Amino acid sequence: MCADLDPAMTPAAIVDPMDCSKYYICETDTSDPIGPASCQPETPWFNGEKCDSDQAGCCAGSSALCEPYCTIDDENDQIIDPLDCTKYYICLAVGIPSELYHLSCPSGETFDMTSGFCLVEASCITLCNSTGGGGMTTGSGDCQDTMTCTVEGSFPKCTTCQKQYFFCPTNQGEAYIMECSGDLVFNTDASYPYCVLPADCPHIP
Repeated sequence: MCADLDPAMTPAAIVDPMDCSKYYICETDTSDPIGPASCQPETPWFNGEKCDSDQAGCCAGSSALCEPYCTIDDENDQIIDPLDCTKYYICLAVGIPSELYHLSCPSGETFDMTSGFCLVEASCITLCNSTGGGGMTTGSGDCQDTMTCTVEGSFPKCTTCQKQYFFCPTNQGEAYIMECSGDLVFNTDASYPYCVLPADCPHIP
């Protein structure tokens, strides 16, 4: 992470590529990152320079969130397309990868960030929405587009049985939008927050 910085730009703060409410401090380009540190509730979004109240600036300072970016550790590996969990890039050098190496997962598979491969059972994680920046679109119908985490866990995104759901790895920050694998849908009964077969939804334990 710190090794990708220009030495003249250090010390610097770097957004956590998985959580725009957190950031790391790089004292030099050769040091290990310190953190993560969390933004305060009144200014919850790190915009690349500081914590801010405007979520639209969430990705402004982070190519790791809204643009694909290959670090030294990513060379010769695959990274997720931050706008589409069914696509990925092959990293051949440090920097923004070439569109020549922008590939799609086989049908029915999503890119798993942990393993670096497309898998049937992988959850869909979208690092940034397709409109750019960190802002979310307004919800419509029976689904909501955003959720602020107050507890850890998985939660229904819609009042009807749909594939997408919210996932909170911590009790703060914006929830991730995940997707059930295969033909499964997310249960609408909050007492059983899991993916189920459509015929068994809603499942009431």
